[in-house]
Amino acid sequence: MAIGANAFVLAGEIDHPYWEGWKYFDNLFVTIFLCELTLRIYSEGWRQYYFSRSNFAWALLDTVTVSLGVFDTWITPALQFLGADLSSKKNRSLRALRLLRLLRMVRVIRVFPQLQVFMHALVVMFGQMIWIFLVLAIILVSCSIVVTTYLGGDADGSFADVLAADNFQTLTTSEAVRLSQISFRDVPTSVFTLFIVITQDNWRKIADPLIVQYPFARVLFVPFIFFASWIMISVLTAVASDSMVSATSDKKEDEVKKQMARAAAFIAFLEESFRAADADGSGTLDKNEFEKMVGQEVVHQEMSRLGFSMTEEELIKVWDILDVEGNGELTIQDFVAGLSYMQEKLSTRHVVGLGYALQRVAGKMHNKMDEIKSELETMRCSQEKMLEALYRQDVLQEEQELHLQLWQEWMAANDPETLRRLKAEQATR
Repeated sequence: MAIGANAFVLAGEIDHPYWEGWKYFDNLFVTIFLCELTLRIYSEGWRQYYFSRSNFAWALLDTVTVSLGVFDTWITPALQFLGADLSSKKNRSLRALRLLRLLRMVRVIRVFPQLQVFMHALVVMFGQMIWIFLVLAIILVSCSIVVTTYLGGDADGSFADVLAADNFQTLTTSEAVRLSQISFRDVPTSVFTLFIVITQDNWRKIADPLIVQYPFARVLFVPFIFFASWIMISVLTAVASDSMVSATSDKKEDEVKKQMARAAAFIAFLEESFRAADADGSGTLDKNEFEKMVGQEVVHQEMSRLGFSMTEEELIKVWDILDVEGNGELTIQDFVAGLSYMQEKLSTRHVVGLGYALQRVAGKMHNKMDEIKSELETMRCSQEKMLEALYRQDVLQEEQELHLQLWQEWMAANDPETLRRLKAEQATR
């Protein structure tokens, strides 16, 4: 934000250099940037800040821009106050130093990762484009040597005469020769002329004088423009697109590698924390050990550094989620796997994993339901057999009762005395 505001202030100083308020803004921005640089050096240590391989270029840029700002804003006015003679040439140098403060805008690249990807793509793209520019330069120089040999001359006039010419329909042959000789006077001029043809900006003012002299020159301009302009521009566009795609892919791969490294470090930290918190060495954590572990400040600091942002209260509530079996203990696998999944962001892999987990649960439930159905079927068959046995027993009992009744009737008719004696014995029992 301060960098952008400083750029606007510099633009205002260029348009309105005599306003007295600019010096207050300059002092403010120099103070801000100087304090920022000092705090960075103090927090990271000057050795780490200046001699770190990944930070050296940025540290050098910050130091140079801040030094230029201090020299221009504070030291230069002090020298003028002491009577130093600053000539106009020196003033121009000081103005150039002031413009160099625009280098601070480069620091914006460091703030936004997307800009870093874009700049990386530009560097890669220029490395590939240099070969295309080399081919184009060879074509321009070769063609310039040929056309200078046949069309060059010492005609009077300048290249402005060629650009100022309008009406080529009334152009005489002698004037066309003069304009062609000016356009292809020497090899450097011919290179510049052919470059104008490639850009197709005012190229007809160069082509028409040649066509007046040599009508077949139309045939020569077509393949030159087709190859040097259209094909080469298409190749440049393809290279630029490929570089951007490659840079984006490389950035994504780097981010994936960093995430994998961070996840591995987080898992290693969880395993170490688990073993340290397992006071009784049982290989499991109970709730008291878990709460004691998550209450340690060093654990929270390390989790925050590794990208796990949860408060102590939230971690304590996590216990009920991790303790799936409800036995009051966590194994190291449950502990590490559960917190690892909570640390990661939701991605397609997690959705797919959840889908497979649901399918496994559904499969287990289906198997359990089949077992229950089989047991119910077995119970149903047993019940049917029992009911059938009870029915047969009832039928047999009815038959026995009928036989007993018939026997009693027969005995009552044929031997009543014996029947009474049997009934008396049965009553005494």
